Amino acid sequence: MNAYIITIGNELLNGNTLDTNSSWIGRKLDEFNIDILGKITIPDNINEIGETIKLILEKEIDYVFVTGGLGPTHDDLTKNAIKNILQSDEYFDNEYYEKLKLRFKKHDIEMSEKNKEQAILLKKTKPIYNPLGTALGIEFVFNNSRVFVMPGVPKEMQAMMCEVVMPEYFLENKNNKNNITILTAGMPESVIADKINDLINEYSREVKVAFLPKYSGVNIRLSLIEQSQNKILDEIKIKIVERLGLNIYGYDNDKLEDIVGKYLSKNNLTLSVAESCTGGLLSKKITNSSGSSKYFIGSIVAYSNQIKEKQ
Repeated sequence: MNAYIITIGNELLNGNTLDTNSSWIGRKLDEFNIDILGKITIPDNINEIGETIKLILEKEIDYVFVTGGLGPTHDDLTKNAIKNILQSDEYFDNEYYEKLKLRFKKHDIEMSEKNKEQAILLKKTKPIYNPLGTALGIEFVFNNSRVFVMPGVPKEMQAMMCEVVMPEYFLENKNNKNNITILTAGMPESVIADKINDLINEYSREVKVAFLPKYSGVNIRLSLIEQSQNKILDEIKIKIVERLGLNIYGYDNDKLEDIVGKYLSKNNLTLSVAESCTGGLLSKKITNSSGSSKYFIGSIVAYSNQIKEKQ
């Protein structure tokens, strides 16, 4: 299966807001073995929104994800753009309007006339429940593509994806794993490349290999070219592990601080930290790990030389 991601907003284009939605959606879809064919960011312009969505829907795309432009303000134009694409009539959903009024009343907020427009839905679409906000999402099928339109607010979009979209459409694909991320620390990207370059060449027809440097180390991403060859993925993984040894600390979503915590607990060891320019970041990461009170004694964040020397 494949997908395309469209994010909408002038603030994304001018850099005032960072586009975290497309990266988050991309990571989630990757867990379900859905290939991202592309992503694009476009302005709050009804013609641009409509033309871009129509252009993407002309391609052979299984899923299209659109975020932004569903709120009650003047620059929220996505619903009208979709109305034009589908040539759909509108209807007023009294049931949802009553729910909206209750939600505003519960938070002691006066509901404006603009918010009333959020109860106007499109007949040729299906609403997607929003667990955290007032703007409903929109789902429809066009040219064999299933389209999910969600708010641009990251928390609302993520809740909608996790609680509604993914459970209904993607869970059955989660066990068909076609990629592995090997997590390393303490070894530069160039050295890793030298150590496993022959393996990359040997498996180049079956597995794509990507290096993803991060502040914690270098992640090695292994992706199957043909999804039916799972044994090949395990084969190259085992060979890479043999080459890199103790520089590998985990796989996929493992976190370095969690792995360290498990090691400390298992060996009845404790840890204390002295930090300066990191300003407590290391301590924060350690205490985020469940069970850290068993091994973490505490920390001193010292910025002045006097405190560094005396404490």
